Amino acid sequence: MTITLKHYGVTHSTKTPNDDLNTHEVLEICKNIMMCAGFSEKSVQNAILDAADEIRFDIDREQMSVNKN
Repeated sequence: MTITLKHYGVTHSTKTPNDDLNTHEVLEICKNIMMCAGFSEKSVQNAILDAADEIRFDIDREQMSVNKN
């Protein structure tokens, strides 16, 4: 698997020896590439947590909709 991020004209890329990564492993690679591109570890962590909150909100909203029916 190859994961590439191009930021301000600079390309950051990593290639794994195999493609059978799980989602946690892929997310960890993405996190590391973003930090290589200059994003601070704290801002990357906050972005991931914000995305998780949005996903949780969407799941809660879907469950409320199902429970009403």
